[in-house]
Amino acid sequence: SLASTLVAFINWFASCIVTFLIDKAGRKTLLFIGNVGQFLSLAGLTLSFLAQGLEYSQLLVNILSVAFIIMFVVAFEIGNGPIPWMILAEIFPDDARPYLSSICVMFNWTANFFVAQFFDSMQKSLGIFVYIPFMV
Repeated sequence: SLASTLVAFINWFASCIVTFLIDKAGRKTLLFIGNVGQFLSLAGLTLSFLAQGLEYSQLLVNILSVAFIIMFVVAFEIGNGPIPWMILAEIFPDDARPYLSSICVMFNWTANFFVAQFFDSMQKSLGIFVYIPFMV
């Protein structure tokens, strides 16, 4: 669909831009901006889900939902997408880097697995508030 293509393009574009910003803006600043952006986008997405039950135009609610998803993707690409992987390569000594990096990657994919496994049950129990635990 058009929204999926737009989100994929924005993801690619943000990835290209952030490579130039990391050394200029600083890692801490970009992580902070990215985390605040992710928080605000998930809050906005939750509010757009709440607005579906009100007397707003469905088209407006759909556009807002896609806009907040795009905002989340951009915020992720600014902070939590690339920066942890860069820091991972910088903090470990050369002789231990392959082993410790493997442990970190395993932890990351394990956490992703648990999110994928339990998201449906979270959505059933939390309903439109499903993204609030990810805001914390």
